Amino acid sequence: MSAFHDHQSGALRLEIIGDGFVDASTAAELVSMALFDLDAQAVGHEDGEASPVLVGGFPTVAHAEAALTALIATHGDFVRGANVDGVDASDWVTSQRDGLEPTLVGPWHIRAPWHPEPSHVDPQFDIVIDPGVAFGHGAHPTTQLTIELMRRQLAHSPLPARVVDLGTGTGIAALIAARSGLPVLAVEHDAGACEVARLNIERNTAAPFGEARKLIELVHGDAADVDVVACDLVVANVTLDVQRRIAPSCASADRIVVSGVLCNQVRAVQDLYPGHRASTIRTSGDWAGIEFSSLAPRCRKKRNE
Repeated sequence: MSAFHDHQSGALRLEIIGDGFVDASTAAELVSMALFDLDAQAVGHEDGEASPVLVGGFPTVAHAEAALTALIATHGDFVRGANVDGVDASDWVTSQRDGLEPTLVGPWHIRAPWHPEPSHVDPQFDIVIDPGVAFGHGAHPTTQLTIELMRRQLAHSPLPARVVDLGTGTGIAALIAARSGLPVLAVEHDAGACEVARLNIERNTAAPFGEARKLIELVHGDAADVDVVACDLVVANVTLDVQRRIAPSCASADRIVVSGVLCNQVRAVQDLYPGHRASTIRTSGDWAGIEFSSLAPRCRKKRNE
């Protein structure tokens, strides 16, 4: 379900360039995530003649203009040209679905509703995600890093009291945790993305996976306000700006999985958690995922207890 309505929506078109540290392709991905943080309802990628072009969809032209002002303030070095137009919402969102393909991360097969059900995949590991108006179909490196590091934690560390998925987006990480039998608190600040997550949760917890639905609590709210306890496993696939906001509330957890940041931002993220060490750092292109472990862990429950 799209949050677009049958009226002219705002399309923010941006030509993206790199700088001395980040190439144009990676800059486009970083700006794309920033657009979702600014409540974009969808973001499309185009091949420009000289550099990548992003088109972010917003409920109204005024929303798009406000987002452009905010984006220039934080990511202006990556933007060479920008304009805002009114567009037909439903046609534009449909066009953004072109090019999405199923993704395999470990045993997890992630596909869109219009992809056929795979005959070679155990239904337990088949996740159907409609990206709708949210970030996170499964193909982006940051989503894959999140899933890989979360799987490591669930396989090799004490089982958490719950998984706290901050900035759940389409709900992929929350669904994988619940399908693995763990309680989940999934938090999303954007109303449109929260609705997408709700629909994806319903789709993926129908029979025979009804027990997984009972394990997920979806909250529309600010991730910085979440009460995190030591035995939670925190998962946060969000940009560095958001990481800075949520770090104080996440710092009480023994284990944290962070993604959504560039490799050259790893040091800045590490500085947010002086009471933790980066036990694992994985990269995919210019993107990084980090596992943090507390220097003084308080949860010592063993997996077989």
